Amino acid sequence: MFFNRIYDSWKKVQMEKYEVIYGMIKKHGIKLGLSLDVGCGPFYLQEFFKEKDDYVNFICIDVDKELRSINTNKYKFLFADGNMLPFKEESFDTVFIIDSTHFIRNFSGINRVLKLNGHLFATTFVNEYNIITKRRELEKKLENFEIIDEAISNGTEKELIFLAKKMRR
Repeated sequence: MFFNRIYDSWKKVQMEKYEVIYGMIKKHGIKLGLSLDVGCGPFYLQEFFKEKDDYVNFICIDVDKELRSINTNKYKFLFADGNMLPFKEESFDTVFIIDSTHFIRNFSGINRVLKLNGHLFATTFVNEYNIITKRRELEKKLENFEIIDEAISNGTEKELIFLAKKMRR
């Protein structure tokens, strides 16, 4: 769960992967619209877009009660579980699941709240020993989505990043 001392040391790692994601957004001309950040942690993704002067309308969710120790009022924040999303069908244009995919049992709830043709960015940490297994696990969770791009962030830590699109049911 959230621990200031750990997340502070990971901020650089997070920013490296956000740059890769930002490149994918620009490459595919994606308009983010209303975006859901599942497992938002200390709001680094929101800070990243703010530093880019790229306004994104985020709804941030996390289950970690320790987030109360930081200013959650600064963002649209809800204590919620990514496995039980408290949102109406097709509420979001974009969903980000950064470093939290392993907490989500399946992506049916994500599929439910994502608009048709909406985009999903999902990431998972990998290394040379588990990359094939982790790729298969994430692809299985994305089976009801069209994977339109994938990248490896080879920054301080290696991360597999998928960009997927919601398909018709």
